[in-house]
Amino acid sequence: MYSEVILQFKKWVDSKLSKKRGKKTSFFTAASNPIDPPFEYGVGRVDLMDWFHPLAYPGQPWSDLHVDVIMYYLRKFCKYDPDNSARVTTTDPFFISWVVQIYDAWEANGKDESLISIHHEVAQYIRGDRILANIPWVDVDHVCIPVNSSVAFHWFLVVFSIRKRCLYIYDSLNGYGVKHTNAVTSLVQKISRMIPLFLVATDYYALRKDIDWNTDVHYAGRPVGDPLVYGNRENIPQQCDNST
Repeated sequence: MYSEVILQFKKWVDSKLSKKRGKKTSFFTAASNPIDPPFEYGVGRVDLMDWFHPLAYPGQPWSDLHVDVIMYYLRKFCKYDPDNSARVTTTDPFFISWVVQIYDAWEANGKDESLISIHHEVAQYIRGDRILANIPWVDVDHVCIPVNSSVAFHWFLVVFSIRKRCLYIYDSLNGYGVKHTNAVTSLVQKISRMIPLFLVATDYYALRKDIDWNTDVHYAGRPVGDPLVYGNRENIPQQCDNST
């Protein structure tokens, strides 16, 4: 079923392609590119076939909107599907920008804890606000965080496992050069440092009655604001450097 859907999708994209691209920036003609009426995806509107081409063919970067749509529908499934038992939510592609911004300010100001405010955007995500179909983190066990590495212009996924107090990195370009590896590590370290501080600021653990700081192996003996541990998930599919 899955392969059939993909096949039909690619046939639809192919049917709109321009026969002669030349030096044009679009793969479609002026007549075939517009979509009317446009697709409404909740977090954004798609009115050009150009948006679908990177989903059908490798070698092209995905935009923020591609990732935003994927995360939005994953959240909707986790929140509203009556047959879903997974306690999961996601952020959006802009969450990492807020994390980096506040981390850099926090570092530049001598790790000033007053910057970790309940009104900050990161705190809003944690409370279940900020984005459509969000779920308060107190009601989930896993948070999926899409992150973009500007070095390779590559998206990877970080999954915050709350009960294990760990960040799992799913990177399909794992080991793709020192610069990429360092960029991924730097971004994940900032998430690792900021999330615990904002969990404390929002009084998160007072609402998590299922976490025992005295007996839980992942929490016992750890200061509440300690950075999260993190590591790469092994044996996940890897991609060529020119594939999506």
